[in-house]
Amino acid sequence: MTLKLSTMYEGYPGTSFPARPESDFAAGKLKTVQRTHENDPDVIPADDVSEPSTPGVSTPSPQPSSPQPSSPATGGDGGGTTVPPAGDCFVDVHAGDQFADDICWAKSQGITTGWPDGTYRPVTPINRDALIAYIYRLAGSPAFTPSGQTFSDVAPANQFYKEIEWAASTGITTGWPDGTFRPTTPVARDAMAAFLYRRAGSPAFVAPGVPSFTDVGAGNMFYQQIEWMKSTGVSTGWVDGTYRPLDATNRDAMAAFLHRYSNIGK
Repeated sequence: MTLKLSTMYEGYPGTSFPARPESDFAAGKLKTVQRTHENDPDVIPADDVSEPSTPGVSTPSPQPSSPQPSSPATGGDGGGTTVPPAGDCFVDVHAGDQFADDICWAKSQGITTGWPDGTYRPVTPINRDALIAYIYRLAGSPAFTPSGQTFSDVAPANQFYKEIEWAASTGITTGWPDGTFRPTTPVARDAMAAFLYRRAGSPAFVAPGVPSFTDVGAGNMFYQQIEWMKSTGVSTGWVDGTYRPLDATNRDAMAAFLHRYSNIGK
């Protein structure tokens, strides 16, 4: 079924691509699908379980009331203070967890600091503002002074105002035609691929004629970017052959994507 929306897609104003349900996130209509692990070369995923998890043990979904990184009051990803147990980088990320190495790498690089209570909240979807902050920090937190407010919903008082303005100035994001950025909307996997592709400089890449994923056809507006992710090893998709482009990206998987992205060409 093709969804018809009044807004065009993030990053492609004026195009004729079919719009995808961006607004469904904010409306609470798009639910996170139970899924197997985003493939890690050293991990054998279990079927039909949330990530990260132990086969046969259900991982509860994050509660809507959990504070998000974009809230200045939480201090999330802006200054964790609680010291985790020895050997763990966060109190809820333990040695042996699927993405523990990636999350601890992200912390060691200053890409994430977690919340003051010492948690990382790995299975919470990452919001658009927090992802931009991650990408900005991965780029080395370059000196940047915003020249003005680009998006109507990201004011100078916003926790990640500078980072979002930097992303807009470098072409990583263009926002929506209505002038918004929608900072607290969870990042969908297709948009995440587009952000990383643009951060890489939109490298010349010829996508294969035969799609790598069963749910991302050649006509998908982000087909090239997602195939680039596949070709570089940043993403491998799920064992059922899908990429699940409209799923929200969890914080643990995002750490893995950024870690792999940082190793491109090495």
